[in-house]
Amino acid sequence: MEFFKIRKDIPFMRHALVFNAISFITFLAAVFFLFSRGLHLSVEFTGGTLMEVSFAQPVAIDPLRERPWVSMTCKCKTLAPRGMC
Repeated sequence: MEFFKIRKDIPFMRHALVFNAISFITFLAAVFFLFSRGLHLSVEFTGGTLMEVSFAQPVAIDPLRERPWVSMTCKCKTLAPRGMC
């Protein structure tokens, strides 16, 4: 009993010109957008850590730049790295 009729000859090369044209157009579009818009790198690729902190009153910046985890209280202990809160 045969569920699927399997042909042993699959004509991939019959459509080679079409597939090559699609690949070439996709490549040209990628190069065009790379040069026209550029790369917009986020924190994952530029390095460093992004911390957005707000205070009710003005604070001294120097202690925060040295050791920010000592001056702040963590509200969410599950997201804070170990030893910070």
